[in-house]
Amino acid sequence: MYRAPLFLITGLLLLAALLSLPVRPRRADAQEGGEHAGPQHVRVELDDRLGIATVTVRQIFRNRTGSVATGACLLPLSDEAATRTVRILGEGTPRPNKPGPAARLEGVGPGQYRLLVDRVPAHGQVTAELVYSEVISRRARRRKWIFPVSPPTAEAGVRIGVDVTIRAAAPPQGVSCVAYPLLLSRPEPGVARLSGLAVPATDGRDIVIEYQAPAGSPDTPARLTVVTPTDGQREPYFLLALPPPASLLRGKQRQGRAADIVFVLDASRSTRGRALNVLREAVHDGLADLAPGDRFGVVAFDDDARFFRRSLVPAGPALVSQAIRFLSRIRAGGGSEPERGLQAAAELLAERTEPGRRDAVVAVLCDAGATPSLEAALKSAPAALSGARLTGLSAEADGRLISYRLVRGKLTAGPAVGVSRAAVTYGPALAGARFDPGDLNTAYVYPHPERLPDLPLSSPVLLVGRLEQAPPARGTVGLEGRIEGRTLRVEVPYVSQPAPAGAVEFERALPALWANRRLRRLRQLAGRDGADQEELLAAATAVRTEHAIAAEPVR
Repeated sequence: MYRAPLFLITGLLLLAALLSLPVRPRRADAQEGGEHAGPQHVRVELDDRLGIATVTVRQIFRNRTGSVATGACLLPLSDEAATRTVRILGEGTPRPNKPGPAARLEGVGPGQYRLLVDRVPAHGQVTAELVYSEVISRRARRRKWIFPVSPPTAEAGVRIGVDVTIRAAAPPQGVSCVAYPLLLSRPEPGVARLSGLAVPATDGRDIVIEYQAPAGSPDTPARLTVVTPTDGQREPYFLLALPPPASLLRGKQRQGRAADIVFVLDASRSTRGRALNVLREAVHDGLADLAPGDRFGVVAFDDDARFFRRSLVPAGPALVSQAIRFLSRIRAGGGSEPERGLQAAAELLAERTEPGRRDAVVAVLCDAGATPSLEAALKSAPAALSGARLTGLSAEADGRLISYRLVRGKLTAGPAVGVSRAAVTYGPALAGARFDPGDLNTAYVYPHPERLPDLPLSSPVLLVGRLEQAPPARGTVGLEGRIEGRTLRVEVPYVSQPAPAGAVEFERALPALWANRRLRRLRQLAGRDGADQEELLAAATAVRTEHAIAAEPVR
């Protein structure tokens, strides 16, 4: 008669033991071993007048265990972003011998940072805040800003609150977020606001904000913006934004010739996550950059091929918008067979009429791991592509696109590029570029004027540096380089402008952007053989301390 009560007591004890176990949330960054949960909140100030974005990310870390824990999450930010502030919100004065939570940021790889919070209290939560600044992507009237969504965050179902304010000299047009349904409002003249909740899917769609400057906005001249430190003890900082090389070279190349361009996009399983985001956005850029007389096609491939249309179509606004929606519906899956994409491109180009009047271009965009397959596919490209220009682009882990060309039967890597009509039509970049400051008395300019990286043809050229004396109101600088072996030089007029009154964030952001570049340069010099490493590293530490840089990028 004692078995039933004993069984009941045993069951109750087991249930009590199970209920006493700590319930751990599903972590967005499980490999870090901390207690991390959403939501995130992202607040952005996009100042189109100056081309600077200031981003504030607030991340909640929850600890449902019975002991103090460490919170951690990955943030795939651009290496060009200047990380300015990391702090804990809402914490009072720490009690003696009981330090409170502390936040820090560290670079862990190209385009990757780790946000860490120490001492998340048992059964509690902590909110950490990161502030960083970066340059807004500009191409003619089009503007774009991207908040990269980490795939682990997406898989955890973490919600992201989004609040974006765009300030421009005139009302921004075509304001949108393709992947997420954000609410648009216009609280005052020249200001647009997007706000709402983004719930990323498992493919981690980035938050991409796009808008256009009003029609008639000038592409030239260059803009020189100067910020003078309030203490009067340091030289002024400057940001010089040169127009895209393609616009400077207009008329010097065959940009006026109509083209038939087919974008071939890798949508295999290997592109899941950030790679597919990068590839989709790249094709979007290429579509937006087409000339009115062009025709285009879009093909997505894995172990099969999917067409936007079964024939080439005119590059009008309506069809380009439909193609962008086609891109947004693409999901990664299946194996990677680039030859299927090339065969589909050949089918589109085979139907061309009057081919002699148009250039034929095929741009294949794939994941970095698929370049061996791409090389084999290009070598055995269908005969219908024999007269076409074949260009390959691969998405790297840090979000860059590397261009590839088949040279003497071997796939050869080129520079990092942005997809544009100019890049796929007659060359990926202005190579061997040099900058001539003319009458500007500059110092510590980055990238280095004598050793500029290869410059994507359809992206503005941005230089940051210091001025030894006040600049003239107007002047001319020079830019030269090679496009596929041909050396070209252009003179670029510039207009000097001070930062607008009240542009406090820009006055903070520009020194930080300069310091970020300066730090990278000092670290690079310190790594050379025979360099005075101690002196250079001490200089790097001084720059980081003076400008309060939260973390240096790892390259």
